[in-house]
Amino acid sequence: MLAAAGALVVGAALGLRSPLPPLTALNLDPLSRWREPQIAVDIEPRSGPIIVTVEYMIRDEDVFEFLGAMSERRRIRKRDGARQWTLLRDLVDPELWIERYEAPPGWNTSVTTSA
Repeated sequence: MLAAAGALVVGAALGLRSPLPPLTALNLDPLSRWREPQIAVDIEPRSGPIIVTVEYMIRDEDVFEFLGAMSERRRIRKRDGARQWTLLRDLVDPELWIERYEAPPGWNTSVTTSA
């Protein structure tokens, strides 16, 4: 217990001596590429789930990195309420990948979409 307390005191002293840099230089604004789609049907809470599809064109040399990013994207989508998340690869065009998931009506996809 004394060793843990000592480590806390040393850590606090180091934090006071060399604080973290200010965050004023970081641009934390969300990307504004996403635009709300124009829909022809009124959506109500009882309308049922909405199917969202996102298409990606990925070169063969970037597939490994893309799959790592999509693993994180899956976690974020599911955390935000998406269901039935899948990632599909087109058999005719191997560079085409399709992300598909269900979202409840009224779900704010602008927060989670950054592609």
